Amino acid sequence: MPPIPYRIPPPLSCKEPLVSIFMFCRNGSRSIRRAIESLLNQPYRNIEFVIQDGLSTDGTLEIFREYQDERIKLVSEKDSGSDEAMYRALRRCRGELIGSCLSDEELLPNAIVEAVEYFHQNPEAGATQRDWFVTDLDGNITPNGCDINGNPTGSCQGVPFCQLDYLARNYFMHYGSAFFRTAALHDVGLVTHDWALDCGESEFWTRFGDAYRIDYLPGMNSKFSTGHEGQLSNLATFPQSAASAQGWVRMVRNFYKESRLLQGDDALRDYIGIGILRRVSRSHLTKKSPEKFAELVKSFQEEFGLNLKLKPSFDLCEKMHRAGKSDVAINLLQKLLRENPTDWPSYHFLADLLAERGMIDQALPLWQKSLTQGSRDEEQPAHLHYLAARIQSPRLHATALLEHQREWAATLASLPLPAFTAPDPTSTERLRLGVHAANWASEEARRQILPVLRELDTERFDLTCYGGPDDALPEITSARTVATASLSESDFAALIRSHRLDVLIELSGTNPGHRWTALAARCAPIQVGYLNHFATSGVPNVDFLLADAVTFPEAEETFTTEKVHRLPGCFTCFDFEPVQQSESPWTKNGFITFGCLEQASRLNPEVLNLWITLLGTLPQSRLLLCNEEVHLADVHNHLRAQFEKYRIARNRLLIFPRRDETLAANLHDQIDIALDPFPHTGTLGTAAALARGVPVVTLRGDRFSSRLSTSLLTAAGLPELVANTPRDYLIQAAALAHDPLRLRQLRADLPTLARTHGLTDIPRFTRQWEAAITSLAGRR
Repeated sequence: MPPIPYRIPPPLSCKEPLVSIFMFCRNGSRSIRRAIESLLNQPYRNIEFVIQDGLSTDGTLEIFREYQDERIKLVSEKDSGSDEAMYRALRRCRGELIGSCLSDEELLPNAIVEAVEYFHQNPEAGATQRDWFVTDLDGNITPNGCDINGNPTGSCQGVPFCQLDYLARNYFMHYGSAFFRTAALHDVGLVTHDWALDCGESEFWTRFGDAYRIDYLPGMNSKFSTGHEGQLSNLATFPQSAASAQGWVRMVRNFYKESRLLQGDDALRDYIGIGILRRVSRSHLTKKSPEKFAELVKSFQEEFGLNLKLKPSFDLCEKMHRAGKSDVAINLLQKLLRENPTDWPSYHFLADLLAERGMIDQALPLWQKSLTQGSRDEEQPAHLHYLAARIQSPRLHATALLEHQREWAATLASLPLPAFTAPDPTSTERLRLGVHAANWASEEARRQILPVLRELDTERFDLTCYGGPDDALPEITSARTVATASLSESDFAALIRSHRLDVLIELSGTNPGHRWTALAARCAPIQVGYLNHFATSGVPNVDFLLADAVTFPEAEETFTTEKVHRLPGCFTCFDFEPVQQSESPWTKNGFITFGCLEQASRLNPEVLNLWITLLGTLPQSRLLLCNEEVHLADVHNHLRAQFEKYRIARNRLLIFPRRDETLAANLHDQIDIALDPFPHTGTLGTAAALARGVPVVTLRGDRFSSRLSTSLLTAAGLPELVANTPRDYLIQAAALAHDPLRLRQLRADLPTLARTHGLTDIPRFTRQWEAAITSLAGRR
């Protein structure tokens, strides 16, 4: 069962909403003046400073009263400890955003400005966490701090939030570098919930992170000093005692059954318990008290029923992956396959996990093994993933792609249908056109084919759309729509034959719900493959493949089982609403931001190595990456590690989880130059960037899927941004980065260029598409 999606907070009410910064303190006079001034001197002025003091006696209250600033909201009263003080302060906050600045912390000058800007650009985020400096008692940055793993450093790095890792105490979260949406805090019970004050901080992060997305944004925004006597917060005293561990486990035991993520799963609870014991063991074993640790283990097992042996299973691997722990899932799958080498579904699952990290060439042999050994029921989903992945492999030639596509097509069983009888050719009546798609609700369908079908000449075409989802069929006034997702292949083929079409187009590619099996039995006199799988289908009785002269030159037609029909200009067109062009990001940032919003599986090692080289030649530049897969903590960390091993600083790589098109549109406002992956280049992602004024650098490859962006750039009037070699790619990207005047001009002109040259001119493209379909119908 997949986890319930994250909740989305309401949008901020205005450009500069009220921001509350809370502090709970007691006797913090040694460093509190720095904390106060770091806040009051922020350039963002619409703030309140909510202070909860625990009856200080060392002059702390007198220091607060020196500052005659109406934004300071001070309460001094007795409390039971830091947890209660924290919740009292939080409940007094009135701002739409909440951050913190404790007596031993300082906010860096633009911390609040950057937080507000981030939430405006990423409205789905519930909270953010960043990096922070560790300082001595006088606020000087020192190498004597430690990171989340205890390594000496002058700074601490945040991490993408992973509920499972946090509960297992593999790392902690730092309030001082975090900002929260107040509406989200209230939603998880800030005012109404009775919080456990013996582990209040852990429950806070646990409940919040279970319901709302916590984004990690690299970059320093605060300082944290250590070494104060009686300090209320300290990295060195991160709880490791048996008592605190038992409190933590008690909280987990009470919470995991209601958790969005954990869903009451005992195996995930056991993983958490093992992590807690591992953390506590460091303390006990260092103090040479293994007998106390043994007693603790026994009490954990008796009180909480923990199973300390994590037995690998397919089900557990799925749960780990869903929880963001794909590293654990991969290790468990490898162990599972060593113990049971004929567990064919596990090969398929392991291949999927490697592919989502861009490790396509390591994944392909695993898929192949599951295909050669598994049953037909197990084979079909693996085959579809395998086919989609093969066209992304840098090492496979078009000949190999054609060979395996034919092998797959041969597995499509012949349907028990009578021989196909072609209907009489259309003469004076309208051409009967059928279009099937497995997912009409997709962004690709909405941006590409649906605008064309709505623009069709109704006097020439009698259009019927087939497919699903059944509750999301296209709304086209002049067309019939028929829900067919629930039909068997035989029933689907019989239905299509009864409609006596002239031309049938399959748009599903190798996605689940495709109807290639029915097409192999012949449903219409002319059958066409188009979009979604940018290679030959290999399927018998599929007559034509729609492409163009750029994506499929005539010399390459030997790599298809279909005849290639080339549309004039580009093979597709896109419908994007006009948007108000933003200023080039470099004008505000002072550095170039490259970006790529394509799926993680396309970011193979060859692509990443080229981008690492590019960042190395432009030391001030940044790279922004966004896709659906990086919301998984281990995928995020794996991607970041590829850059850090080449000493690309953490704050130069910006990684965002993609949830929907709105986020992608917002991110284009932060990108100066888009970088296209290869060998499977972008389509919708490339077009979206160009339509919003972001130039794209692409590498022309040796197959249909590697020339998609080449065609789109040509149709946007920018063929000069197409590179023929990796070296040319670097030269083109660097040349653009060094030409700010051209970037500014492209930002303003690209949307118009795209329409003028045909990339976003739907009416013009529709007339060309109509002519192509009419021509195909005449070649039956």
